[in-house]
Amino acid sequence: MSKVGKKGSGIDWNATASPNFSLKKKSTRGDASYVGPQVVSEKTTLEEVLDRKGVIRNAFAAFVRERFAAESLMMYEACVDYKEKAEAGTGAEELAAMGKKIVEEHVLDTAPNAVDLPHTLQIFLVQTVKNGECDKHTFDKACGISKELLRANFFNKFVDAQQ
Repeated sequence: MSKVGKKGSGIDWNATASPNFSLKKKSTRGDASYVGPQVVSEKTTLEEVLDRKGVIRNAFAAFVRERFAAESLMMYEACVDYKEKAEAGTGAEELAAMGKKIVEEHVLDTAPNAVDLPHTLQIFLVQTVKNGECDKHTFDKACGISKELLRANFFNKFVDAQQ
């Protein structure tokens, strides 16, 4: 699996296991995905973790990476970045390049960080990017699917691991 770092994502994809990784109390577990129950509670939502910068988000990234599933978080981050830039008025040429990169890294079956998307969505995204028809909503469905994969497969386990 690739350790691709995304500029501006706020996630340290190269975070390593450290016994001193927690915010308020020293971790005795020795893994980078543990931040402690003082930081993450059963009431913490996935949206709160994804919207935060820093240790808790890096811990979640480490948690999914340790489970060989960082591609869903990487896809989510790429889609959010794409939409933010589209809404900020980024030029069509730059958006087309970003769209092409998302497809090549996450959508194609041969992508190094492929996410399990429905085949019809894969075809739509490939054709939309190929035809240069991207807009700010092009990757919305893929972003939502990536987020739900994180929620269904990893988030509750991440919260439980903090307790």
